[in-house]
Amino acid sequence: MLYPGIVAFRHRAVRLRGVLGSLPAMAVVGIDEGGSVDTVGFNRIPKPFTAADRHRYAHLLDRLTRAVRTRDLAEVGRVATRSALMNQALRHKWSLEPLREICREVGGLGVTVGHSGTTLGVLLDAADPAYTRRATAAAQACTDLAGNVAVYRTLSFPNTPNAPAPHPRQGPPTSGWRRRSSPGRTISGPPRL
Repeated sequence: MLYPGIVAFRHRAVRLRGVLGSLPAMAVVGIDEGGSVDTVGFNRIPKPFTAADRHRYAHLLDRLTRAVRTRDLAEVGRVATRSALMNQALRHKWSLEPLREICREVGGLGVTVGHSGTTLGVLLDAADPAYTRRATAAAQACTDLAGNVAVYRTLSFPNTPNAPAPHPRQGPPTSGWRRRSSPGRTISGPPRL
């Protein structure tokens, strides 16, 4: 089941929690650590999170909700990074710290991870005048790190429910991801951006 825009979804209950809205154009320059995860089995494993951890996750969702409403990509990056770090206790990613360093080096917004999967990525503002330079540098560093890279960009959903009106310089609201290159494939030269 797919929804236009950004949503909070209760995956265990298979129920929509709420539509958050949409964001300006973003990209993820990502890697796949390889292997596979049985998501159904993974979701059956008791999670070692304390009440304080659950409170922190709830606070992150509140921050993300505000960031989407105000179209604050920098805050989205901070929330995604914090969530990725918290998830290390549950599904460790060997490349998270090197990817955070790549993010800092290229001036990315933050990092994101597939919480129950094997993928990670650097978040970039696609409207940033330095986007092509940042994405190219991130793609090369990701290839050096993991031997593979994929670039995803947001798609437009102009009629997303509860979406705020776009800023005049930002164009229509966007959300959803479109894959630009295959995971597991080494790209020689800059990625198609």
